Amino acid sequence: MNRLSLICVEDDEDIGMILHYALVQLAGFQVELFTSAEAALLHLERYPPDLFLLDVMLPGMSGVEFLTELRKQPRFAHTPAIFLTAKTHFLSKEAAQALLLSGVITKPFNPLTLGDEILSLMQSTSADAGDVSE
Repeated sequence: MNRLSLICVEDDEDIGMILHYALVQLAGFQVELFTSAEAALLHLERYPPDLFLLDVMLPGMSGVEFLTELRKQPRFAHTPAIFLTAKTHFLSKEAAQALLLSGVITKPFNPLTLGDEILSLMQSTSADAGDVSE
């Protein structure tokens, strides 16, 4: 069985530890965790993911800016991406559709169900491209 590989960008170290545990230990995903979008950009060739899980509010380049840059690269133009945020209204539906956003998971999240929530968002996106769930 292939494991889902993710690049996760989260600047809060405590949340990063919880994400890593929830996604690796509980969900069985392969996760590369970065604390900045700039660091993740430097490692994209080494860790090409099946999915990007991005905090919206990051120091320097935001999650939205990071995803905008990714979408300019043909290799990552259609890679699923999910935003992780405490803000529920940060992006219009039109902007989310333009970025091909797979969904939004709000903080605080449940570590026990996070893997299932990610898989559900990915499945609903592939079944109905362009629909953004919150």
